[in-house]
Amino acid sequence: MKKKAKIITILFSGLALVIGLAISGGVLNNSFRFGEAEAASTLLKSYNFLDGGSSSNSAYTGTNLATNVSYAADNPGGTSGTTAWEADYANLSLTAGTRIGGKLVSAVQTNNTTAWANIKTTFTFSPIIEKVEILGTVTFGTAGNTTALYLQSSTTGTTWTTQSTTTSKSGTITFDSMTIPATSYLRFGIALTASSTNSGIAFTGIRVYQQDGVSKTLSSIAVTTQPTNKSYYNGDSFNPAGMVVTATYSDSSTANVTASCTYSPATLSEGVTEVVASYVEGGVTKTASITGITVAARSLTAISVGTNPSKMVYAIGESFDPTGMKITATFDAGSPNADYRNYTYSPTGALTTAGANTITIASSDDASKTTSLAVNVVVSSSISIVVADTGAGISGYQTVEFTKSGVGFKMVDIISTSGNIQFKSGSFSMHNTSVVPGNLTKITVNRANGTPTSMTLYTGTSSQATVTSGGTIAAYNSSTAGFSWDINAVSAFTYFRLYNFAGSGTLTFSSIVLEYAVLQEQVDAIAFGQTFLDQTSAGCSAQSAVQLGDVRDDLETAYSALSNDAKDYFVGVTPSESGNAAQHALARYIDIVTKYTSLSKFVVSSTGAPISFAPMLSEPASERGINNATLAAIIGLAGITILFGCYYVTKKRQAQ
Repeated sequence: MKKKAKIITILFSGLALVIGLAISGGVLNNSFRFGEAEAASTLLKSYNFLDGGSSSNSAYTGTNLATNVSYAADNPGGTSGTTAWEADYANLSLTAGTRIGGKLVSAVQTNNTTAWANIKTTFTFSPIIEKVEILGTVTFGTAGNTTALYLQSSTTGTTWTTQSTTTSKSGTITFDSMTIPATSYLRFGIALTASSTNSGIAFTGIRVYQQDGVSKTLSSIAVTTQPTNKSYYNGDSFNPAGMVVTATYSDSSTANVTASCTYSPATLSEGVTEVVASYVEGGVTKTASITGITVAARSLTAISVGTNPSKMVYAIGESFDPTGMKITATFDAGSPNADYRNYTYSPTGALTTAGANTITIASSDDASKTTSLAVNVVVSSSISIVVADTGAGISGYQTVEFTKSGVGFKMVDIISTSGNIQFKSGSFSMHNTSVVPGNLTKITVNRANGTPTSMTLYTGTSSQATVTSGGTIAAYNSSTAGFSWDINAVSAFTYFRLYNFAGSGTLTFSSIVLEYAVLQEQVDAIAFGQTFLDQTSAGCSAQSAVQLGDVRDDLETAYSALSNDAKDYFVGVTPSESGNAAQHALARYIDIVTKYTSLSKFVVSSTGAPISFAPMLSEPASERGINNATLAAIIGLAGITILFGCYYVTKKRQAQ
């Protein structure tokens, strides 16, 4: 028994060794591997011809049928000519056929020899085709040699190559196990080698498949149409107008890729005779040359900024970004170049000084030719609003008004929940009631939860409390868990309103963050405002025109030293004792020059126009001199004194 087991063991070991050698030697390499699935196919295009309608071409009422199907003059069972079918299945051409009961019917005529009764595409398929299915019925005639249905392809539309044949006559007729080159037309039908009658095909649908995993790669590019202009001056940029660059792929398909090409050199100089076009796709780079380029000499006379860059306002620490900037170069010959690119700029590092910063732009062709651009560098700040700032209760939706960082806000229909701010379903309205101390640059709503997917922002230079149209909608961003709007600081928007969110259900958010840039003119005007408040404080408290007159000249000198932009900001703010220092100072200034007319006015705009005075705002009693209550008390005391005096005099006369 042991000997038998030993023999069996040796036999199995030998078998294992043979199999191993066979695998290593490649014996099984080309055999079907257990568990390996055949390549799947992806449906590329499907044509379905629905049942219904009449055999009369002109009266057919079926849907989803081909457009511009062409019928031969000897069309059996129908009307000659062309009838428009629906556009979903355009460019199918049917030879010697008609439509019957929602089918495309191709029939062979008596005495037609070496002919095709077929349906074909008059457009090409660009992917590689792996399988075609025909839904329908094939009828082979009783006479002639009509033994098979053929599928053919053509890259020209005139010369056809047989790809597959079948003897199947009904149901799903499949042409498989083939690879039809890309950019091919297709046709299928009954091939005849002798006369035949009553042979034909009735199609209810066609399906075209592409094999999964089949892909094409970029093989080459070529300039198939030359550019309109090939004559340039030194310093010009290459202009591809009129040119066509065609890409060719591994499957022989082609595509116009002109718009995606780059060109080198982009700026042309003397001696350049060709420009190289480059195109990248799928990690493959191909090039083609545009020859016959001529570049004539000329001298640069000046450069200037034709179009400002997209970004003109920077925070301290940011670097200049030339994106969007167009430099115009003028020469001693030829037309100016409105997109001159051969330049450098400085500084290239961080902008560290608030206010106007000069960017110097110099030509690389002639360093003596320069121009400059002024950008504004600002102090950035932000206000973050959380539920503790609002004073909202934990029950009952309510409207709240509150102040944060000196700015007044109003929220409608809010409630405090789990440390977050929650708005009622279908309702969201929040706006600032006093000006933000700078130009808004960004507003972010950090959402905690809720179903709304979008809301609208309105911004402006005046109150947005009642604005209900023209805003910008922001969709919920799941990656940041909130809504966000970027605002151009140059717009000088200092008021905003968040209004209406889409979706049903409440909106809960943890904070609303307002980011704003304080421009240098604002910084200067606010600093002047603080100086004004400090120097006039004693005179206002003492209600002394003399003390106020003593500081007037110094204040006028300080105001005159402001830039025109700072002056315009100061006179343009809304006077308010609860606003920033500029707003508060303007309110006090108006009160002083209105009350003490002997003090001459000095606050004017950059154009020299004086500000228009409104009645004094609600200044604190200590700063308005004699307030209403004090004045009423004085008048009342005077009246009582007069009455008492009259009474005393009358009594004295009666006593005499």
